[in-house]
Amino acid sequence: MKSNPYTTIKKRATLFRSLTGLTLDKYTELLKKIEPLYEQAESKRLYKEQRKRKQGGGRQKQLDLSNQLLMLLMYYRLYVSQEFLGLIFSLHNCNVSRQIKYLEPMLAKVFRIPVRKIKLEEENITEEELLNIFIDATEQQIRRPKRKQKEYYSGLPTNTGW
Repeated sequence: MKSNPYTTIKKRATLFRSLTGLTLDKYTELLKKIEPLYEQAESKRLYKEQRKRKQGGGRQKQLDLSNQLLMLLMYYRLYVSQEFLGLIFSLHNCNVSRQIKYLEPMLAKVFRIPVRKIKLEEENITEEELLNIFIDATEQQIRRPKRKQKEYYSGLPTNTGW
């Protein structure tokens, strides 16, 4: 493993909390809860009957469990691309995706994973789904026109009824 982001980030408690949403103590607690689930999944994977390679053959994981969990929590907390996480953790984005998909079910058993999908293609959207929609209302600067500048406020003309 070329770099170890977990050991670097855990030295700065405020940075760790802002990247993961958890304190270091809560993270350690969560890691202890996931370890037995991870070991169980690994033994199931390594000792399955229809294995094509001998145990120890094939693709090796480049991150330990603490870094995998950190990567997954950063993915959920920050909503960054898998390419960016790959840059931070020295992985290709397909390996990032593979490790996220592997660890996700284990994390879901002990931790509430945030919901990211909203189904808008259905014709009848329920009120419950409408409550999950988040609208980004960040103001954007625009160039005001040279004429009739008073009509514009925060980028919207005042005569639109807003």
